[in-house]
Amino acid sequence: MIEEAAYHDFDLTLFGYAKGQVPGYPASFFSDDKLKELVRLKFPNIKSGKLFTGDYFMTEVKKESYLADMEGTALYQVAHKKQLPIISIKIISDVIGMDDHYQEYKKFESSVGAIVLKNIFLKLFLEVQE
Repeated sequence: MIEEAAYHDFDLTLFGYAKGQVPGYPASFFSDDKLKELVRLKFPNIKSGKLFTGDYFMTEVKKESYLADMEGTALYQVAHKKQLPIISIKIISDVIGMDDHYQEYKKFESSVGAIVLKNIFLKLFLEVQE
């Protein structure tokens, strides 16, 4: 579950913005507290962390764990602009550095991924409707 989302390759620090900050927006975006509570209630063992979004591969070593993608923070930016609550649940399908990560990903993609996502969304959707 994403707690916080930020861009990692957008840099206007020369103009006084924080690294990753888009003018007119905060440097980071946060998941809605009520939605996080609901997810934790339904999935007590869920892991959470920060998401970094960008267009290039991250090579910087960070002390904390994080996820990286190419689209997630944009969803948070739109939700912020529209003043809508948001939460993102990411399923990690591959880990960079594993020798067999491509084969593991193909196995995951064809069997587990869709089933897990379907179950998560059904569980959450039914809760929100009650």
